[in-house]
Amino acid sequence: KSCASAFVMRLDSESIEGSVADGEGFYYTALRDKDKVLKIDARARKVVGEWSIGKHVKPNSVAYDRANQRVFVTTRGSDAALLVFDRDGKIVAETPIGLNNDSIVFDPDTKKIYTANGWDGTLVIIQQVDANTYKLSEAPTTRPWARTMALDPKTKTVYLVTAEGTADPAKPIKTSVSPFYPNKYFKDTFTLLTYTRK
Repeated sequence: KSCASAFVMRLDSESIEGSVADGEGFYYTALRDKDKVLKIDARARKVVGEWSIGKHVKPNSVAYDRANQRVFVTTRGSDAALLVFDRDGKIVAETPIGLNNDSIVFDPDTKKIYTANGWDGTLVIIQQVDANTYKLSEAPTTRPWARTMALDPKTKTVYLVTAEGTADPAKPIKTSVSPFYPNKYFKDTFTLLTYTRK
């Protein structure tokens, strides 16, 4: 129930997910179990905004566009989406993404938003047209459960990781994620995936 960064404060959540700073003294944090996004004043160490995610559930990853002052939040659930908020908490745009998102990256150079989605094995890339307009750029397939991601800002290469696993019925399975969510991974199957524009 605590969030550690440059300071510590109490948050009423058992599932504090993505968080991003705007460079102006505020943090934006997703509370997956509360279906909301918090705006936190780092100097005052208090919550100054609680944002609804509308019809969606399980907000997860967060990124920020400083030039346009837009907060990007991904959601999970059957209608997984990228939500775009202004700094006052209004949803100004939304677009579908893949299931079981775990990472989001915004590239301010290309104005692209990358979402890594493990359940359906996709890398959904959204193009920012302007501050309030977003469209699908492309959605290459990846591998099942490849959802942890990084972007090289110079080469624009995207890196994702995954591994081979199984759902062992003798052990607890996180069915809230997937009916057959892997609970055991096989030795020496760690895989690094790289995606780059030719």
